[in-house]
Amino acid sequence: FILGRIINGFACGIATGVTTLYISEISPVAVRGGVGVSHQFMITFGILVGFVLSISKLLTSFPHYYQVYFALPALPALYQLLLLPLCPESPNWLYYNKEREDQAREALTKLRGSRSQ
Repeated sequence: FILGRIINGFACGIATGVTTLYISEISPVAVRGGVGVSHQFMITFGILVGFVLSISKLLTSFPHYYQVYFALPALPALYQLLLLPLCPESPNWLYYNKEREDQAREALTKLRGSRSQ
């Protein structure tokens, strides 16, 4: 149980960093800051909800509530897993790291809906 919690903690930390990087790379410059802030706000709000749900008064009122509490993160994880194939690769990553300019342009077209120059 403890090892699983440690692995899950590292995975959540890595996912938080990678997600922030990805959405900052695919966002238009005009809204990039707002998108990054809203992402961090939602993470903080989720931590707050987790703390509220784990109040000992709530946990002692429902003896098997902790099982639901540990299972709830599976719902957004499943949602993200289903939507992941629809996300294009980062045009920035394709262009600078893989040197695939044509694929970077295709990814930009998919993201922005117009052909870039």
